[in-house]
Amino acid sequence: MMHGFLDAFLVPAILAILRGAQPPYRDGGGRGPTPGLHGPTQLDCFEQYGGMRGQIMADITNINRERYYHLFTQKPYRPTPVLVINPLYKCWNDQYQTVFDSITSKIGPTQMFASFHGPHAKAVGEMADILIENIDTTDPSNSKAIEFFYYIKQRGDIHPQLFVNALPSALVATGSSLIGEPTPPLVEMFPSRFMPNLVQVPGIRPAEQSLRGSNKTCVKVNERWGSTKTNGIENRLCPIPRRGELFYFFHHDLMARYASERMANGFKDYFVEGIKPIVNYELKQGFDSNLRDGVSNLNWVNRVNSTFLNKTSLPADLYKKLEKHIILWRRVNEITQTDKVLDGNNDTVPLMPKPDGINTIGELFEASEWSINSYFYGDEGWHNTAHDILGSVLMEKDQEKRDEWGVLSDVATAVRDIYFYRIHNEVNNMFMRYKDKILKPYELTQGDYPFVVPGIVTKSIQVQGDTYHHVNNLTTLWRNKDMVLNGGLDIKPNKPGHELHLSVCLKHLDHEEFTYTIELENQGTKDRRVFVRLYMAPRYNLDRKRFNLTEQYRLFFTMDAFPIMLTPGVNTIHRKSQDSTVTNPWFTLTSELPPRSSLENIGKTCPCGYPHHLLLPKGSDDNLGVYDLVALVTDGADYNGQPTDLCASSYMHCSRLDGNREYPDVRPMGWPFDRRPSDDLSQADLDKLVQQVPNMAKTTVTIVHDDVVPKEHVI
Repeated sequence: MMHGFLDAFLVPAILAILRGAQPPYRDGGGRGPTPGLHGPTQLDCFEQYGGMRGQIMADITNINRERYYHLFTQKPYRPTPVLVINPLYKCWNDQYQTVFDSITSKIGPTQMFASFHGPHAKAVGEMADILIENIDTTDPSNSKAIEFFYYIKQRGDIHPQLFVNALPSALVATGSSLIGEPTPPLVEMFPSRFMPNLVQVPGIRPAEQSLRGSNKTCVKVNERWGSTKTNGIENRLCPIPRRGELFYFFHHDLMARYASERMANGFKDYFVEGIKPIVNYELKQGFDSNLRDGVSNLNWVNRVNSTFLNKTSLPADLYKKLEKHIILWRRVNEITQTDKVLDGNNDTVPLMPKPDGINTIGELFEASEWSINSYFYGDEGWHNTAHDILGSVLMEKDQEKRDEWGVLSDVATAVRDIYFYRIHNEVNNMFMRYKDKILKPYELTQGDYPFVVPGIVTKSIQVQGDTYHHVNNLTTLWRNKDMVLNGGLDIKPNKPGHELHLSVCLKHLDHEEFTYTIELENQGTKDRRVFVRLYMAPRYNLDRKRFNLTEQYRLFFTMDAFPIMLTPGVNTIHRKSQDSTVTNPWFTLTSELPPRSSLENIGKTCPCGYPHHLLLPKGSDDNLGVYDLVALVTDGADYNGQPTDLCASSYMHCSRLDGNREYPDVRPMGWPFDRRPSDDLSQADLDKLVQQVPNMAKTTVTIVHDDVVPKEHVI
């Protein structure tokens, strides 16, 4: 993972590809795409046949959002003869055939795609490289790029998920103006990756099993359909600022939220055990996703209870990876304890400067193209290899016959499995070992990034629900969402003209919207810009005792962060939950689009963000859901974002997609709850810290859950 840092972001649906398949890693330190990958430089095919565009490609000089959008809708029924008669496509065939042969030798067009599997990830990298070559950033119409994308789609031998995984890296590397252009959501591109039993048996179309207008029970599927995170995408030409740190921050936030929900539901092990896959490690919990892949028509491999990682459960090549995996873990762990790292020249050097230390660990632990030493720390990284190993349990051992994978092998399906969270808690643990061992706690007024900011007083904070209007008492609930999904790149219709339509009713967690009211005092005589950060964490342990700060700081997760201008004196700020810079609203389906003529007027949207309906953790029915809500205000200079940034509305997990790609918050991500408390505060509760920080305030919020199940209905 995870989610590295999809940081430069893309097409709305593509970004939902969580911590996607990483491009191939080369010699330590990262060098970007390999020069001369395709042999000697050749005459640009698009320029060579440009004079024929009007004859062989309709409207190629007037490319608009409509054409780009439909790259990601239903794939052609059969390979098109245009590849033979179209001189431009024939030229591209001749130019790139060697590369396509290499790609298809790693993953065929009808095989099951697993983004964490090494060969598939390398194929993604090769595809990204040739996409980069054909994105012309000097052409605002993107004519060449979109025509090349259509050429890839119409070849018929490129796996659709391979293309969708590769495109984000290519757009980011080139700074393409296609970043943020509308596309269908991932669930519409690949519905079989999200909906159980969608593909029943060969030859029967899902549309014949699920007709619009029939009575259907709502299904509770992967609630994180809309979760688009900035992990996995990388710039193959130059490193993205703080990408490795965002890899840490996203995992930390995710695991704090997950622990909070487990606690509210009565789990004593609310922080699940971090897994370190070693020989004979027991996977106690089995799992069956009930998913059938639409491209290959194969089931995802299930796992029985008490499966041991050994030569019996793993293919030989994955067993060798397992034997090396603990070595990779020890090497990374040594960095967290010594503050030293082995660089690309095999020299042991200090992990400096300090602000970049966490970034260096993130880049190599994942690993990304920019790992400081991918040979020593693993060219696939501890995190990606863990997914590959656990996703390969009980699969076919004969490589020639191997065609099925477990859900942990792919970013779109992994979140279903409990071991997804165990892998990612170990990722979080690794970063916290470094911060706890090497980095000093933040001080009140001294040191780097102190708590106290003179001249600002946070007098109070409260929250009120917009539905029930209770102060500091919020409600989560179940909702049904009706969706009509058009097409699907993973399910081929029986014949041309018979498009696939799926009517789906999704039962999902949601919450009442709410409003923060924050009183801030500007003690100066002039207007002052400030930066407001909002956090939440469980207040009590399962024995109903207050957490001390040492226990609680790892449970804080971000709710919002935003700049605002204060006039001298007391200011009352009202902030809507819908405006959170952590989340994004529900995606827009093809069936929900305006008329065709209006598509180009939609404008760009941020394709990244945590699902807004999951902003609050699920409430508790027995009053366990009591949280501390914290407002911490610092100087406005801490925020260097702009309202015009593509992802200004959800930058916290996404950074920026365009323009200046520096992360908008100059302080460490997760500050100040990313480091252990000082010794004098370690056994104290949160109240003592707040009393010493004038620009900090807190309140207690109770989240309850309305467990009424929405009625079934006709869609």
